[in-house]
Amino acid sequence: MKSSSRSVTKVIRVPIADDHPVFREGLVTILKSENDIKVVAEATDGEFAVAAELTILARHGATTCSS
Repeated sequence: MKSSSRSVTKVIRVPIADDHPVFREGLVTILKSENDIKVVAEATDGEFAVAAELTILARHGATTCSS
């Protein structure tokens, strides 16, 4: 009996935040070359990154917890 050799690859969704555009663009370029990583947002600072992530979570019906 043969077993299936299909493997399921999960995609890692990554938001990137950095105030240096050259560094941010380089990091995005490197990550986009990986098959299992998807850059879902880019931000110039932490405040914008949090807002972008909350928007992404809302689109996917996810909820957040507050302490």
